[in-house]
Amino acid sequence: MTLSVRLTIESVRARAIDLPLERPVETASGVMVTTPLVLIDVRTREGVVGRSYVRCYTPLALGPLAALISNVGAALAGSSGAPGAAYQRMRRMFRLAGPQGLTGMAMAGIDMALWDALAVAAGLPLVTLLGGEPGPVAAYASLRVMDARAAAAEAEELLALGFTAFKVKVGGRPLAGDLAAIRGLRAVIARTRASWSTTTRA
Repeated sequence: MTLSVRLTIESVRARAIDLPLERPVETASGVMVTTPLVLIDVRTREGVVGRSYVRCYTPLALGPLAALISNVGAALAGSSGAPGAAYQRMRRMFRLAGPQGLTGMAMAGIDMALWDALAVAAGLPLVTLLGGEPGPVAAYASLRVMDARAAAAEAEELLALGFTAFKVKVGGRPLAGDLAAIRGLRAVIARTRASWSTTTRA
């Protein structure tokens, strides 16, 4: 798709927030009780604002990541808002540091916000801008717990809400515990599907 939209970056605003979770999330690396996010607003001289966010998983990284995004944004001010051109400039900024860790998060967050700005300026959904078509997207439920019984109970709650696909976290414990959680989840899904089939036939 050929676009005539031309944007120039005016400023980048980064806001660090740490949202408390209603339920803690267990992972192989530990338990998360909050969701640390950096909200990003890229303002252009043309008046268009592109928005995105990045999740850094630990509150310890919130301040440094927000500061890094602000610093990169200041370095991009006055330059082209074309995502490809901005991405190449950011890659050059981090040629020695490399695009991993916080630098990669900062680059990705600004890149996403620029694509959002371009879609807004074009008056198109981003999916259309990228050559696709809007449509339904299948969603899966990511279980918050890793214990076999707790995971099965949570899966039952989520099945009642209409989810039919699940992500279960594994690792960080003996293999037997992971296998028990997977078997328990499969058993819950099998029982529910059998129940649906019986209801449908009735």
